[in-house]
Amino acid sequence: MALQMHFVGFDCPDIVPQQVVCSRDCGYSAVGSVLRSAVGNTLGDDVPMPRSLNRSDTFASRLDGRAVSLGEIAEAAGLSLADVVHVSGISKSTIARLWHLTDWLDHISGALLQQVIAVVPSVSPYVQYRSDKASLDRAVRECMAVGLDVQFDAVRSLLHSHSSRGGVAVALLAGAAVMRGDIKRSLHLFSYCWGSSTDTAIDALFAPGHNSLFVGREYFLERARDLIIRISCSSGTHDQSAVVGRGILSHKLAKYGANQEVNALAIPRRPNAHDAFALRSEMIARILRGDDDAAERYRRLVLSSQVLACNELWSLATYSGDLTIQRSLESVISAKISLPRTAEEVASDVRTQSEAYLFYVSGLAIPLMLSRGCTIGSRLPMLVAALQQRRDSSDGPREGREIDRLLETLRPLSV
Repeated sequence: MALQMHFVGFDCPDIVPQQVVCSRDCGYSAVGSVLRSAVGNTLGDDVPMPRSLNRSDTFASRLDGRAVSLGEIAEAAGLSLADVVHVSGISKSTIARLWHLTDWLDHISGALLQQVIAVVPSVSPYVQYRSDKASLDRAVRECMAVGLDVQFDAVRSLLHSHSSRGGVAVALLAGAAVMRGDIKRSLHLFSYCWGSSTDTAIDALFAPGHNSLFVGREYFLERARDLIIRISCSSGTHDQSAVVGRGILSHKLAKYGANQEVNALAIPRRPNAHDAFALRSEMIARILRGDDDAAERYRRLVLSSQVLACNELWSLATYSGDLTIQRSLESVISAKISLPRTAEEVASDVRTQSEAYLFYVSGLAIPLMLSRGCTIGSRLPMLVAALQQRRDSSDGPREGREIDRLLETLRPLSV
């Protein structure tokens, strides 16, 4: 029976950077070859360690990006060779053979690895750690192969700011796919990064200066604009992930002022889900940049369209992780959805985003959640506090009126 391993952070088979299939009885050398970085120390020793590995300063200081032996991991957890043999049921000769090898992952079968993990749990994050580093190096190689000059300081900054390691690798792979003009792969990779946990990494593809993942990002932006034009002329981008991927690409280009020809604002009288998500992507980008007119116009559009309203709610819920993007737009029309993570995201945005975005949140997003019967549970006091704090510091009369009206509704509910 085949054992399929999808490395941590890559759940969609279409976009898994590294995948290994091996039989139950086969050697595990394929896993070891994937875990090893073919680029060596391209990223240096700056891939952050999983917290569960960082149990002692002594061990943490030794785990510096290099491969370590099974013995080192076990001893850091307070386990001797005899302990592992006794509890796991694996023969002493087998454990002894692996104990001092730094490439022990090359020499262990899948079944035995699971037995070791059951006894030494910190082996599991170590495998994740090594695979993440290998995935990042592979993504860097793909970027270099298409002429992108990766800015490694930006990569390290993302990793040390606790961005998803899987998200950084996928962002780089998406950049390489854009450069190759691969529409299908580009959109699927972008759709994988729909969400607050990976958004920072995708932002870094388009951001200027030292925050950019690429030196000389203009080369990448030019190819991204070309790709959007090709997608607009294509009829094959209407499955869920392609719609989301296209929306993200359009959004980032508009957010960073790289898309001078925004066509999504002219929508049909009866927009479908694809039209709705494309419109929202463009409009939210403009609102984030402080466009007050866009905030007002978008609210009017959403309030006049059932499809746009459902898409708005779906977008909020899937971006925060309360729903998956596999959940259809139609399924949120009558459902009463629990949105605790969405409430947290909105509260954070209330504190930090522009006045135009504040108007959008207080005048559309939160009222829409309430009107559809969505629940946010224990996050309500936090949301009320964020709105009140921003109300005290906001000078905009329009935004102030919307917050006051909203607080009148929310305060009784938070008691």
